[in-house]
Amino acid sequence: MTPLTSGTKSCARCDKPFECKAHDIANCHCSTVKVEDLMLKQLQDAFEGCLCNECLNSVVGLITGPPIYVKPSKMADFMDPFF
Repeated sequence: MTPLTSGTKSCARCDKPFECKAHDIANCHCSTVKVEDLMLKQLQDAFEGCLCNECLNSVVGLITGPPIYVKPSKMADFMDPFF
């Protein structure tokens, strides 16, 4: 895992530059996003370094977002035939 450092960084997901405030974590954009411990571990495993605000919110939203609706007629496409 990359050590936390402050300053301009490139997002590990989109490569866009952003300002990291690890030295002032209370004012860093990442401190405003609620991330459970297990999700944090998954993010650390998936990305080498910090994510910009847009990517962090996007990834966390994908993981914690509402369940995906599947039309009943297509439900069989997602079911295990051996279940």
